[in-house]
Amino acid sequence: MNECVADPGPGTTATSRTTSPAARSPLAEPADLGHTLDVLEAWIEVVDAPGERERAGLVNDMLARSAAYPRLTDHARGWHLHYRDDRQPLGAVLFALISVGTALHLVSRGMDQLGRCAAADCEMIFADTSRTGRQRYCRQPCANRDAVRRHRARHSTPAT
Repeated sequence: MNECVADPGPGTTATSRTTSPAARSPLAEPADLGHTLDVLEAWIEVVDAPGERERAGLVNDMLARSAAYPRLTDHARGWHLHYRDDRQPLGAVLFALISVGTALHLVSRGMDQLGRCAAADCEMIFADTSRTGRQRYCRQPCANRDAVRRHRARHSTPAT
């Protein structure tokens, strides 16, 4: 059975794939945009939380909003966990996945392992997956730019 995965917009070609009815991904609905924006707003609050307790409270709020009990499922891809009820719209699925994924990252890596890039001209968010847990930049170009900026600031001579 072929299905359109998403409306790619004007001027592009829709991508279709073959799936069994049991393994179909939910299709996007107009209301999903609002739900997706809600989860991103809630997630940004988690990232910007000033301390561990505040961060934990915000994640718990997200988990409660996407409340569903975890369940084992097997739909032709092997046994795995679902953290949402079946047949949810895409926005609800994203809310549940981002909530649970954030919670799992924080408890396995550390409550301080989400952050914003330390580069002055960047506001990107990153999840620290480094071995040392000391990531400060979203990606290497930002780290390089910041290092160059610091180097130039140290070695510049004041104009007279």
